[in-house]
Amino acid sequence: MNARTTTAKTPASGKRRQRATVALLAAVLAGSVTVAGCSGSSSDPAAKTASGTASGTASGTTGAPSSGSGTGSANGTTQGGADSLTILFSGDDIPQSAPNRAARVPGTRNTYDFKPLLAAAKPYTSSADLSICNMEGALSPDNTNLTVGIRHHGPREFATALAWMGYDGCSTANNHTFDAGLPGIGQTRQVMADAGLKVSGPGPDAQTPKVATYEVKGVKIAQLSYSYTLDNFAGGTDTSVPANVPWFKDSMWKLKDAAGIIADAKQERANGAQIVLVSMHWGIQFTFTPTPQMVDTATKVLASGEVDTIIGNHAHVVQKCDRINDRNVFYGLGNQISDQGTNWGFPDETQDGIIVKATFKRGADGKWTQPSAEYQVTRVDRTGGYILKLVTPTSNPKSFERESQLIKGDSNACNLSPAPATD
Repeated sequence: MNARTTTAKTPASGKRRQRATVALLAAVLAGSVTVAGCSGSSSDPAAKTASGTASGTASGTTGAPSSGSGTGSANGTTQGGADSLTILFSGDDIPQSAPNRAARVPGTRNTYDFKPLLAAAKPYTSSADLSICNMEGALSPDNTNLTVGIRHHGPREFATALAWMGYDGCSTANNHTFDAGLPGIGQTRQVMADAGLKVSGPGPDAQTPKVATYEVKGVKIAQLSYSYTLDNFAGGTDTSVPANVPWFKDSMWKLKDAAGIIADAKQERANGAQIVLVSMHWGIQFTFTPTPQMVDTATKVLASGEVDTIIGNHAHVVQKCDRINDRNVFYGLGNQISDQGTNWGFPDETQDGIIVKATFKRGADGKWTQPSAEYQVTRVDRTGGYILKLVTPTSNPKSFERESQLIKGDSNACNLSPAPATD
């Protein structure tokens, strides 16, 4: 089921139509017609056009449901689409007041442009077949009532810039989901849909799908999202929800527990998903080690075989990647864009983040594996206009070395390698 099917009205829309056309021609040449939608991307512009699509629409190449055996894959003879693809995901995108001010267009009161802040990362974030972000806050359709303090409410152009970077969708399940109230949840989803971004997270009512589905190079991918709470202000806790939003419980990690997450993943496989991703907003802020409950949940979820990768956020600092049942859990990816830093008494590491680009391959038996992944260290230049920079061993050795160590952990269990240096 789709999170959104609204056609993107962004500068990327022409690029996506090109991809859909190529995918249609390829399908005709193969003797079958595939309906395709929004696309992921590749580092080579020509390859982007031919690489496939990221869409929630039905497709003749969508794989069959899994057998429920816990393999997380249907028989290879019934699955369609490519046998290899890349999926990119990153740290928290937080529309705090200082980055919002930095993005405001001079001479205007409520027009913003985040592209100059994020442009340096675009070549990398647009280089994967599917790119997923983490939106930590609400978005305003008319750029009013923006962020005050720790109520995160960003301008609509924040979503436009993320789509321009190459992102196809975002997780929205986090402790700032409710920052603009219940109306703000629906408005945020609409702003993101208008920008061409899909949403994985709770909606303004119980009927709104909380799953984002993508079709990438003929492969159906589902993204589920959960948070320890969805509400910092209106009575929500780790294990309770405000009375007027009872459906929030379906997106709360500690209420779902591992069994509930596994059940949701099984349902997505029954709906045809060949790869299932789970975004988790969890852990303790500003700590570099996952909690025992995080480790226990990740172990159970990945051992089931129904979830292929766990994408962790919320700690605002990078935590290690671990490999369980030949699948990866990235416990924490730090921040991508925020105002956090030593100015607030937070660790310097809160200005850093990790972008991961993971390669997925399908074997002759139809099972998808993750043989490799690379990471790109980033840093927000707070004093230089909140510019997001790609960090290399020569541009910022301190950030590069410490974040590399954090994401790899003591053993580099996920066999991660740094992205090729760009300087």
